[in-house]
Amino acid sequence: MTHRVLLDCDPGHDDAIAIFLALSSPEIELLGITATHGNVGLEHTVRNALVLTQLAQKEVPVYAGASTPLIREPIQATRVHGKTGLQASNLPEVVRSPEHLHAAQAIVDTVRNNPHEITLVATGPLTNVALAFRLAPELPSLLKKFVWMGGSTLYGNVTPSAEFNAFADPHAAHIVFHSGVKVHMFGLNVTLQVLVKEEHILTLQAMNTEVGRISAELMGHYVQFYRERYGLDGAALHDPCTIAYLIDPTLFSGTDQHVDIDIQEGINFGRTVSDHWGSHEAPNTWVATEANGEEVLKLILERLSTFQ
Repeated sequence: MTHRVLLDCDPGHDDAIAIFLALSSPEIELLGITATHGNVGLEHTVRNALVLTQLAQKEVPVYAGASTPLIREPIQATRVHGKTGLQASNLPEVVRSPEHLHAAQAIVDTVRNNPHEITLVATGPLTNVALAFRLAPELPSLLKKFVWMGGSTLYGNVTPSAEFNAFADPHAAHIVFHSGVKVHMFGLNVTLQVLVKEEHILTLQAMNTEVGRISAELMGHYVQFYRERYGLDGAALHDPCTIAYLIDPTLFSGTDQHVDIDIQEGINFGRTVSDHWGSHEAPNTWVATEANGEEVLKLILERLSTFQ
């Protein structure tokens, strides 16, 4: 099955791997990349999306979107991804430009023109998606599928209770989760089961391609951060889980739950509150709970090895 995909993202080390995975997989027809604020500022995420598509030698349109959250002050993850979002040397100069259309409008137009055919994948804060849903309230019912890397059923990574993508714009996430769309949520509870390690970096280096070299360099910085911050021997490949799920859903398992977003200022601000026992409202989310991490890594390395 081929999925016609719009990817809303904030590249970002693990976003880069997600983009490369999408562009090297025949199951994915990547129609466009919509960039948002998040890991770094919008000027960097747009440039990074352009650079990554150039490296992959793919002509995919890139749209610039929201530079700030809807309400809260912006936050970034430069401690994880560096000042520019891509900690790799000798990146190519950008030779393409982003499209003139705003990312939110690009989402609206693409989905409206292809009803029930588009899978919208988001791997960053949900600002662009929320704006699109507000511009076109019918959009959730016109999507084929909506997949988000964000949130957690257990703990946070930017606060004790909140994951970064949810915390960076919880008001946008609240809009999306209350829009009527069925969310397929890949939170920290499952993405931390997919760890890229030193042996995987060596495999990337051995590909002897620019995609392999740059991926290895990005993952080297990423693993070092996880080792210093969390004491782990690998780094979580959060964002590529969404694409791997579309390619092979059997790599993951999950349950239907009701999920809401805490938008009250306080210690739980940005928390994704999941009703594991189904004791309250009807489910609005398929929550990924288990991943076959070894097979996900195998898929990623296999696909990235196809780049010349």
